[in-house]
Amino acid sequence: MKAIRLAVITCISSIFLFGCTKIEEHEQTSGSEQEAHEHSSDVTIEIVSPIVEPAIKELDIEVALLNGEDALTDAKVGFETWKDGETTHPYFDAEEGENGHYQSKLLFEEPGEYTVKVHVEKGSIHEHKEIYITVGE
Repeated sequence: MKAIRLAVITCISSIFLFGCTKIEEHEQTSGSEQEAHEHSSDVTIEIVSPIVEPAIKELDIEVALLNGEDALTDAKVGFETWKDGETTHPYFDAEEGENGHYQSKLLFEEPGEYTVKVHVEKGSIHEHKEIYITVGE
């Protein structure tokens, strides 16, 4: 796990973030509902903010999106967070920056291991990527 964290930290750059965040609650969907959308293999989701073990219960996060070699702009981007066993997942809308970059502030209620799923939608594109973080005390 530490090797993965180190690899993620090594591969990402430090960028300060901005923006307001809208928080919504989402129920976990069944597999058949998740399979009803189409995925595009040309879309790349790259986490560009450092993912370290935040001692605080909030994390600024930024992703860069590419569709082929072009920045993916005007997309609907959000972040879903949860711990194992949770059925209600907070959802944080991202705000679009420049050149396909999207930012948000994630809030965590307690320390522990979290899954963060990045959701990207634009037209027929519906992509997502999961990362794993540890929130310290």
